[in-house]
Amino acid sequence: MVRIPLNLVFAVCVALCAAAITAAQATPFEDGKRAWEKGDYATAFHYWEPLAMNGEPDAENGLGSLYELGQVVGQDDVEAIYWYRKAAAKGFDKAEYNLGRVYRMGHGVSTDESLAFHYFMLAAVQGYGPAQNAVAEAYAFGFGVAEDDVVAYAWFTVAYANAPSALKPSIDADMYYLLLHTSADKIEEARRIAARCIQSHYQDCGRSGPE
Repeated sequence: MVRIPLNLVFAVCVALCAAAITAAQATPFEDGKRAWEKGDYATAFHYWEPLAMNGEPDAENGLGSLYELGQVVGQDDVEAIYWYRKAAAKGFDKAEYNLGRVYRMGHGVSTDESLAFHYFMLAAVQGYGPAQNAVAEAYAFGFGVAEDDVVAYAWFTVAYANAPSALKPSIDADMYYLLLHTSADKIEEARRIAARCIQSHYQDCGRSGPE
């Protein structure tokens, strides 16, 4: 089975992985996001905590990141996971990705690759690029799912279209490695799967139908 170079340096995703928001679109969450981006974590916490207490998933996820990274509040994986779970329960893709990441890396919980894959897939089918990349890596290495280079290449192809620019060189490298070490007919099959996956809005991305 092909082994691509392992690249699992996961970034904590606060909703900052979205495009910049203009001042005219400002909301309390976005005010906190801009503060976070400037390294003003106390102000981010000031904006996000009441929103999170009120059940807003983007703020719950943001608060989780502050606890996980120990910014302003003390570093606390248990509290971080608590907030990620609250946001993920509402279907918030970035929180689902963050839960997958902590279960994959064993941050504050026992490592559980199957559960990590579950959360990555929940975010991936919503079109979240970093989660789609994590699903591709799971298939490439057999993390919580059977190894499958064809499906891995398909998910890398899908992820490349949706990932932030900082992640694209890594995806490029993984795809190139698979391209060199996988037969042409399998690569062609992977491309057909990727096209079907995109056309189905990420609901039909396996070899034989919906995941």
